[in-house]
Amino acid sequence: MSAIQPSAPPLARPLPRTRSRLALSIAVLVALLVVIGFARTFYLRPLYFDTALPLLAIVHGLVMSAWLLLFVAQAWLVQAHRVKLHRRLGLSSVVMVPLVVGLGLAMAVHGMRAGHIPVPGITPQQFLAIPFCNIIIFGVLATSGLLARRRSEVHRRLMLLAALVLLSPAVARMPVDAIKLYGPPLIFGVTGLLVLAVVVRDTVVHRRLHPAFGWGGALAVFGMPMALVLSQTPGWTAFADLLM
Repeated sequence: MSAIQPSAPPLARPLPRTRSRLALSIAVLVALLVVIGFARTFYLRPLYFDTALPLLAIVHGLVMSAWLLLFVAQAWLVQAHRVKLHRRLGLSSVVMVPLVVGLGLAMAVHGMRAGHIPVPGITPQQFLAIPFCNIIIFGVLATSGLLARRRSEVHRRLMLLAALVLLSPAVARMPVDAIKLYGPPLIFGVTGLLVLAVVVRDTVVHRRLHPAFGWGGALAVFGMPMALVLSQTPGWTAFADLLM
């Protein structure tokens, strides 16, 4: 009687081209908006300012740029069905995500100490809650996405949400009068609408709300308004004063 040979594990099916193309388009859009938002203060700074950035800001900007390039490259590799290279390159995110979070938190504290307030009408201590919560939300979504990297449907949704969360700081720095006039409601509104558009489209296509888009989308949309509420509490003021 011949021994029963174990069956080989099924190969992962490539992502449908229309969905992978959409993911790549969103990745490129996020990268472009970030470059536009930070063009004056980072990418094209010598054209607008005579003062140099501190070393922390330069390293932070380079690491964030590297992560965005990695995100776009990963989306392109999926669209090109180069899954093996996508997975190998994705290992670098294990290092990149903690760097982005750590440098982001350090820059937020540095900005508060320097009195930097992109949005007028609030104190540096109050504004600290916005980038602080933003980078923590990114960290939660990106880390959860990395932990779920073997579950592609969960992984790609969480990594996409993590990238969209990064848009808020870029939108806040865009040279648009409406940003200065309406402040946080408009900043969070732009990011929130993009998140909702992606989640709604995915829900309509699949005829159900994916759990990753459910909790992750709620965190991305409502996390930042909650940061504004948190910024007004005595506890946050005491915490910010301690960091100051």
